[in-house]
Parts: sequence; C-alpha cells; structure tokens
Amino acid sequence: MYSALSDKSDAIQQAVWQLTAKLGNTYFDIVDYWTDDADAIGIAHPDNHGILAYISTCYLKESGGYYVALKLPKYHSSFPYKDMRSHDVQSINGLAAIMLMHFNMGHIANSRCA
Repeated sequence: MYSALSDKSDAIQQAVWQLTAKLGNTYFDIVDYWTDDADAIGIAHPDNHGILAYISTCYLKESGGYYVALKLPKYHSSFPYKDMRSHDVQSINGLAAIMLMHFNMGHIANSRCA
C-alpha cells in the first residue's frame, strides 16, 4: 500500500501516515492516478475504488493545509468519476472527518444503486 508514497512529497507522506494512525490501516487504499504529481495522492474506499478522495498539498503549502476533492463512481460514462465537492482543510483532523463522511455516505449511496 505504501510503495506508492516513495515518490511523494514529505507533506503527502505525512498526511497518509497520520490518516492511517487516525483511521486504521484497512480503512482506505492508495490509488495513485497522479504519479507525476509529488504533492497529490488518491485515497479510495477499500471495497469500492470509485469512492475516491484526491488530496493535494500543492496550493496550501504555506499554511500546511490540504485540498481534497471528493469523487463517486459515474456509471454509464467514459470517465469513471463524478465530482462531488471540494474542500480546503487546515488540519489532519478535518481531513480525517471529511474522509469518514465521504467514505461512509458514498458506500451507502452506491450500495443502493448496485
């Protein structure tokens, strides 16, 4: 899971380690569609990688915050995701809270549609 972090910035690596400490090491999978961006990573629901959070530290480096874009599966389309919301978050606790809500609500919504 963590091999995808080897080419990532220290801020992204720390964010993943802190999220793992807060949420547990089975709560999410790393899906790195942004391999060329050292300041971004994808975190997905382990049961459905269509429930995804794109996390970036690029625009908030000075403040130490995170930009997170939440995505859900988009069925019947050539692009696999639909954008839900995005947030600028100033703490790892805020990022963990957003991840918890997104993963839980996304999983419930998509289990009804399947």
